[in-house]
Amino acid sequence: HARPHRAAAEEGDAEPVGLPSGTPEIRARARDAAIAGLLDIEEGAKVGLIGVVNPLVAAIRERGGEPLPCDFNLRTTQWGDPVTDDMHEVLDRADAVVATGMTLSNGSFDTILERCRHRGIPLIVYAQSGSAVARAFLGSGVTALSAEPFPFSQFSAEETVLYRYRTVDGA
Repeated sequence: HARPHRAAAEEGDAEPVGLPSGTPEIRARARDAAIAGLLDIEEGAKVGLIGVVNPLVAAIRERGGEPLPCDFNLRTTQWGDPVTDDMHEVLDRADAVVATGMTLSNGSFDTILERCRHRGIPLIVYAQSGSAVARAFLGSGVTALSAEPFPFSQFSAEETVLYRYRTVDGA
């Protein structure tokens, strides 16, 4: 309420990205391509994915990354890749981490943030309801954020906007 993402975009602090109208699958692919677009990685970089969304796995691969999927509820991706439930294993191996905003509410965000800070690796957060909280960590461990205000892409077939934030120096 204090600073909507659209106001941050008007001030030049966020980049609005339009998501097309269409089926949930079309919208998820567009959303996850926008999230993966926040990754500045080299070919073959290992990208920890804390909170697995299959289109995001595909988008990371399309950018040349090797996803390291971690989730409490999935055992495999739709392509049969194993999914671990041990985020520490992923955080030890990753060259960059993409974490869902759900980590803010399940108690894992502080650990992920501290490990990424300690290792000096990028942390990208993609969040819906927790996006304003995650934004407060930009430049303090979070290097980029994809903020998706309501109505979330999976709840609407209409065009919507998400907002991408990046730290100035990538730190």
